[in-house]
Amino acid sequence: MKRISLVFLAASLTILTLSLASCASHRNLARIPGISVDAADPSGFVTLTDVVPDVILEIRYYSSFNFVGTRVDGYEEPVALITKEAAAALKKVSDEAIARGYRLKIWDAYRSGHSRGSVVDLTLVDMRTGRDLDMGYGFDWFGGESHPDYREGITEEQYQNRMILRELMLKHGFLPITEEWWHFILKDEPYPDTYFTLPVRAL
Repeated sequence: MKRISLVFLAASLTILTLSLASCASHRNLARIPGISVDAADPSGFVTLTDVVPDVILEIRYYSSFNFVGTRVDGYEEPVALITKEAAAALKKVSDEAIARGYRLKIWDAYRSGHSRGSVVDLTLVDMRTGRDLDMGYGFDWFGGESHPDYREGITEEQYQNRMILRELMLKHGFLPITEEWWHFILKDEPYPDTYFTLPVRAL
């Protein structure tokens, strides 16, 4: 009986090892056990304005108003696509921002460089003036001045504006990065290992 148990255990471990190897080699496998994600399947995504109608869109990579100087391949419409989970979290951010006198302006969401679908580039607009909050340096400036905690050469007001955005995003489930004050990733992103190939157009 003991030998049969050991044989069964060995066989089970072999099957588990093979299964894990198979999972690791499948780049489109999400973290949810047993669920495989097709990189061309849009069913986990929404058009952001359908969920958060109060956001302002300024989709920079659809236009020439970006560091490339031309529209980026894959942008078929000036819309923001994002995972359902990230959209739900941004709705909470937007609601609180509006209560505090701001609106969200979205520069970028899903695209080739954001292709897991739960990343967003954004800023805040002052509802009294209709102007973007002054963050000191603008979107897609690649110098150290864009680091969220940069202090030299920017005013206290500019720094505090960055912190307002950061506070709102952190409170509702997003994580910042160290290089760009405008870039946030959903902490519990649903497809951390999937690189989607969807074109950017309304769903």
